[in-house]
Amino acid sequence: MIESSIDGSELVSVELPKILLVTDASLSAKGGGINRTLLNLFDQYPYGRIMLFSSIKTIHQHPTIPSIRKQTISFDPEFIPCFSNRFGTIINPILQIINFEILKINLLNYIQDIQIFKPQLLIICPNSIQFILIGYHISNQVDCPVLIYAMDDWIGAEHVRWISGSAKQVIYKLLKKSSAWLLISEQLKNSFSSHYKLMPKHSMIVNNPIDLSDKKLPEFKTFYQGTFKIIYAGSIWPMHYDALATFAKAVFELRQEGKSIELILHTQESFWSNYKEKWHYWQVSYGKLIPYNRLNQCLQSANLLLVVSSFMPDYSFLTRSSFQTKLTDYMASGRPILSVGPEYSVCNQFLKKWNCGWVCEMNQVNEIKKTLVNIIKHQSKSNDFARRAFAVVQENFDKKQVQAKLYSFINYVAHNSI
Repeated sequence: MIESSIDGSELVSVELPKILLVTDASLSAKGGGINRTLLNLFDQYPYGRIMLFSSIKTIHQHPTIPSIRKQTISFDPEFIPCFSNRFGTIINPILQIINFEILKINLLNYIQDIQIFKPQLLIICPNSIQFILIGYHISNQVDCPVLIYAMDDWIGAEHVRWISGSAKQVIYKLLKKSSAWLLISEQLKNSFSSHYKLMPKHSMIVNNPIDLSDKKLPEFKTFYQGTFKIIYAGSIWPMHYDALATFAKAVFELRQEGKSIELILHTQESFWSNYKEKWHYWQVSYGKLIPYNRLNQCLQSANLLLVVSSFMPDYSFLTRSSFQTKLTDYMASGRPILSVGPEYSVCNQFLKKWNCGWVCEMNQVNEIKKTLVNIIKHQSKSNDFARRAFAVVQENFDKKQVQAKLYSFINYVAHNSI
């Protein structure tokens, strides 16, 4: 079995395989999450040897980077538009099933372009049921190995069915036929193997890599003056909200007790607006969404960086396996990190494994307050955590190193799979 120990040295004189990347993401310089990770992984892939098959809506909103744009197929998986009003709650599930059935027929219009490209490896990185289906149907039309890249286990909560199948049946078929799995965490690999009773032929754990070439060595600040500033950067999905809300309450109570402390959310307007009244009540500050090229500088203005994972049983399948993209970005900033989530949170386990951040595993206001008071009191320990976190990024998640290992793995799978 090929694991992530491949060092990439054999790539010096090897022409890398032609890749067809099927994903909801558009590989835009402005995107986050799955888009940012894929861009950080593939933006240095040889020109002309990667074709992107993505969503027409996503590409329109967030244009693909120029080096890939000329070799991009944009596809609309929604043949019949769904309704955004109350009527939609009744009719949209029916329209979705119809769209699933039509999708396969519509894809045939693009197969010739794909075959002209002659991919040597199909990489499927789905973030929706539509792109699980698209990836599966394309895999049946191309004569090359398939590699699936899973960034979390969102499919675990999906029970969608249609006339000819279901989401879980298709993901099972994809995992089974794949020559290799790329995964965001070891926990996700174990979850898939256990749930679907499958073991990958080859696998590699791939996290969001960080480009350190354009970043200065952080100034590891031991002490702070004035207000203790906590930054949360990123999306606020249900898998984040309950822990973030409790944390906001804890900060609010500390402020009421006379502590000079502030929580700032850097997120999209839509995520802020969803809970705007509560954020205002808890005196949370809105810092707006920070462009990725300015994120590192923004993070370095904080005294503490926050990661949160849901404590709710309904989201445990995500909390257990979804390694959050922001974590490696945080680590590269040289600022201390606090991860709030249950003991089984993959983010908590990661920080404990590398001994490079604070962890709070109780979703109670008083416990979070105690944790924050302890962090403020022990600034030298925060400094040690920050130094270790930066060293871990340098040694394990530097973009050039990760890309070399990934491209070596891709090359092996493309040329050694039946």
